[in-house]
Amino acid sequence: MAYSAALRRQAQQIIDTRRVRAETEAELRERKFSAEEPEYAAMSREIRAIAREAVKGMGMKPDEARTFVEGLAEKSLAVQDRITGLLKKRGLPSDWLEPAYTCPLCRDRGSRDGRICSCYNDLLKQLAYSDAGRISPFEHCSFDDFRLDFYPNRCREGKNVTMRAEMKTIYEYCRAYADGFNADTGESLLFQGDPGVGKTFLSLCIADTVIRKGCSVF
Repeated sequence: MAYSAALRRQAQQIIDTRRVRAETEAELRERKFSAEEPEYAAMSREIRAIAREAVKGMGMKPDEARTFVEGLAEKSLAVQDRITGLLKKRGLPSDWLEPAYTCPLCRDRGSRDGRICSCYNDLLKQLAYSDAGRISPFEHCSFDDFRLDFYPNRCREGKNVTMRAEMKTIYEYCRAYADGFNADTGESLLFQGDPGVGKTFLSLCIADTVIRKGCSVF
C-alpha cells in the first residue's frame, strides 16, 4: 500500500506546526526589535506604506505602471538596506527578522509551485520508518549491509550446496522482490528456518526498500 492517509495527515500537521512556530517566533522578534529600536518601527511603517501605494499601479497603463512599480521597488530596497544596517549595528544577521523556516524552499507548506516538496516526502519516509521501527529496529538493516560471509562455506548434512551459496540465492531473490515490489499486484513471501539465520534481517531489508518506494510497512 502507498503511504497511508493517516501518515500523510501526520506529516502535514508536523510541517504546519513548523511554519506556525517559525512565523510566530519571527513576529515576536520583530515586536521586540521594534520596541527597542524606534527607528526600525518608522522604517517598517514606511515599507507598509510603499506596499499600499503599489495598488495605484493597477489603474495605470502598462508602461506607466511598470515605471511606477520599479520606482516603489527601489524605495523599498533602500529602506530594507537601512534595516539591514540597523541589524548589523546590533550584531544581528540580515535575515534575523525573517521566519527561520525548516524548509526555505516551500516555506514549511509542504508544496511549492503546485508540486509536493522534497521535505514532505522526506518526512513521510521518516515517519514510515518510525512507525515500522516500533516492531523492529531498522538501523543497519539494508541489503547493502547484508553479509554473506556470515554463512559457512560448507554444505549442511544431506545438502549438495553450501550454506553461503544457498543464502546468496535467497538474498538475490529477496532483493529482486523488493526492487520490483508492486503494492497492488505483488505476491507475498513466507520466511521459515531456524532462529538466527537471517529471516528478520531480510524482512527489514525488504521493508527498507519498500518504504523508499513510497509504501507503508506493517
